[in-house]
Amino acid sequence: MKDLRTRFEALGCVCKSLTDNSFEAQPGSLRTQKQINDVVKEQAECYQDLVRLEEAKLSAAKSSKTLLDIPSERNRMTFGLPVYPHIVLTPAGTWADLECALCNGNSVGPLGRRSCSSKYLKGLHGFTSHIQHVHSNPVTVRIQALHSS
Repeated sequence: MKDLRTRFEALGCVCKSLTDNSFEAQPGSLRTQKQINDVVKEQAECYQDLVRLEEAKLSAAKSSKTLLDIPSERNRMTFGLPVYPHIVLTPAGTWADLECALCNGNSVGPLGRRSCSSKYLKGLHGFTSHIQHVHSNPVTVRIQALHSS
């Protein structure tokens, strides 16, 4: 988790742990706790399927000895919830709420201002774009290259 937290901080994000109450505290949320739990469960299953697929590819590669024994970057990616894309699932299996350390933002409204009609930034790629365009932080170019496919 410490390595992941360091990578988020390199993006200028603050990583906070989430509890069930974190979802209920979201302003304007019309989702019930059961609906949110269903989304979380679905995303966790999707994440596990992707990890199993990557592990199968790696084990096939090991047998042919054509690839180094290093997990691919895709294995270490984080996946956001469709409803709250600023909340990401870490490879450790915990959920984290991303928040910009420079402006404390996790959403963008009309003309870049936060408002009740805001859209959440979409995971790490959304924060990369936010920091690059709003805060002109050159670190994001390296991070974008790291996460590109």
